[in-house]
Amino acid sequence: MAKRALLGDIGAINARFALASKAELGQVRSFEVARYPQFMDALAVFLEECSSPITSAVIAVAGPVVEQHAKLTNQAWAIDADQIERSLGTQARIINDFQAVALSLPALKPHDLVAIGGGKISRGRTQGCSRPGYGPRRCVSCQEFGRSSHHHQ
Repeated sequence: MAKRALLGDIGAINARFALASKAELGQVRSFEVARYPQFMDALAVFLEECSSPITSAVIAVAGPVVEQHAKLTNQAWAIDADQIERSLGTQARIINDFQAVALSLPALKPHDLVAIGGGKISRGRTQGCSRPGYGPRRCVSCQEFGRSSHHHQ
């Protein structure tokens, strides 16, 4: 059986879901958060169309995550890893959306990157990203002494 992970990107306006394996990312489906009273309602609609079994889930949420639970600040949605695990019958993890960005930085290819401050792009060096929005958002991925660390703010 192929391992399929449920991926979610949950913001104040849209919730996006996709299935992924090591080899590919499936079609990303987008749902308007305001059209669904609860997170699990939107997830249920997405899951109705899934024929492959899901072996894990990672949901990235635009907001604070405390003890695998998140509450959207601009909507009524609460997202809970235990509830997702009960629904799917598999392990689920909830992370902050910018933590997800930090975790993805090492997977980017040189053509995806821009050197700043006179630096040179090379593997194994510190990478960072920043974006405007509702308050400053930054993340960094550091590769030191064969270990990786990821920070977001």
